[in-house]
Amino acid sequence: MKRTITFFILFLAWLFHANAGVYTIASYKIRADLDMNTRRLNCNVTLAICKADTARTFLFLFSRDARITEISADGLPGISYRFSGRDSLILTLKSGQAESKKTAIRFTYSLPLDSFMVKRGMVVMKRSERWYPLQMGVLFQARLSISVPQDLVTVSNGECLKQKQSGNRVQHDWETSHACNIALFVFNPDSMEYK
Repeated sequence: MKRTITFFILFLAWLFHANAGVYTIASYKIRADLDMNTRRLNCNVTLAICKADTARTFLFLFSRDARITEISADGLPGISYRFSGRDSLILTLKSGQAESKKTAIRFTYSLPLDSFMVKRGMVVMKRSERWYPLQMGVLFQARLSISVPQDLVTVSNGECLKQKQSGNRVQHDWETSHACNIALFVFNPDSMEYK
């Protein structure tokens, strides 16, 4: 019985992939704002997608806990989407949007911080939490710009290019020069114990 279910799931994945077309994610640009009052991470994520054909359907792993405000393609809003399974998000472009070989898909959403909190209020967001839309096994270059309260520090992949303070908030800009998966750690250094 277990073998039959596994085969059926693999068959459905193959069938979906055959209908989805061939595409790769070239890069990510993530703008995020950590709001401790609402206890949410507000995000705008833009994916640069290169397509080998006129793919209209895309499958991403993405947290079902995300409160999606909008998904647009090449600046045109109203992309239809639905969750399938635990954390699988399926997008379908309109026929006119599928003609180009390069497409920029923008996700606007927020996530609850409580799902990512660990000891002493540290926020840990790894790829496995699917805090950004991703494809399994795909590595990419990324730019991450995150705004946090001034008493917090961020750590992510790559190099921190700059930190800019504005009022009681600090913006940290991270960039990877090599393909990777994005992890984000946010913490208050004064509340951490070093051993």
